[in-house]
Amino acid sequence: MKVLLLSVNCEKMPSPVFPLGLAYIVRALREAGHSVQTLDLCFSQDVLRDLERVCVEFRPDVIGF
Repeated sequence: MKVLLLSVNCEKMPSPVFPLGLAYIVRALREAGHSVQTLDLCFSQDVLRDLERVCVEFRPDVIGF
């Protein structure tokens, strides 16, 4: 299964935070044999454009927030 996981945290103050929980989920999904792509929206200048691009290129079966 192709899984797209989104990190929707956009807070940059006092500093951006790595989505550690998301990384744990990615590892578990990959170990289970799934193809996983992530999109960290914290650094996105245009959320809709970035989301559309990754959906067109990766064509996920499911999307998790």
